[in-house]
Amino acid sequence: MAILARNLFKIFLLAGLFLLSIRYIYSALLFLPAWNERYSFVVSEFLGFHDIEFFDAVFGLSASLIMAIIEYLLLRRFWRRYWPKRHPTP
Repeated sequence: MAILARNLFKIFLLAGLFLLSIRYIYSALLFLPAWNERYSFVVSEFLGFHDIEFFDAVFGLSASLIMAIIEYLLLRRFWRRYWPKRHPTP
C-alpha cells in the first residue's frame, strides 16, 4: 500500500509541476515579440505545420513538459541529498 501511495504521489507531483509550467512558461511563450513571428512562420513551414497557432501550442506544451520533467528530476535529486542529513542512520 505504501508503494502505491508513493507512486501516486510521484504522478501527482509531476502533473502539478506540468500544470504550473503551463501556467508560467507557456503563457510567457505566447507573447513573443513581433520580429519573432517571422522565424515562427519559417520554422513551422519547415516542420510541416500549416497553422502557426497549432505549432505554437505544440511547441509551448512540449517546452512545458520538458521543464516539468527537469524540475521533477531536480526535486528528486535534492530530496535524496536532504533526506539522509535529516534522518541519520544509527
